Amino acid sequence: MPTWGSVGAGTIPWTLGQPRDVVAVLFATELVAGGARPDGSTNKILWLTRAPVASNRIMLAARPVGAEVPVVTQEVPGTQGYEQGRQFPSIVDLPTPGCWRIDVSGGSLRSGFELNVLASGSLPRRP
Repeated sequence: MPTWGSVGAGTIPWTLGQPRDVVAVLFATELVAGGARPDGSTNKILWLTRAPVASNRIMLAARPVGAEVPVVTQEVPGTQGYEQGRQFPSIVDLPTPGCWRIDVSGGSLRSGFELNVLASGSLPRRP
């Protein structure tokens, strides 16, 4: 993990966006469609930005890779106080399994990720 993105995550899975200005820390290791997990856990992602976002909020726009629809959008407010404008905790529930492209934007910030989404009811692997 880049030093600017380190939150003491240890063994928590993470991925770096393209361009490399956002880190996604995946607290649930893998996303599950609809957020329907048998153990009650969630699709929690902490988005960390290299530079502060002045508005202290980011927008997520997700769509299946290779498709134009459906598009799922979500506004994510940032944390207050320490690291304000750089940390954005979210729950990301996408409707169907498969590979999804998630674009992150805020002010001049633009970065993208491709994340796999498991079928509804799946139990993600442990780190």
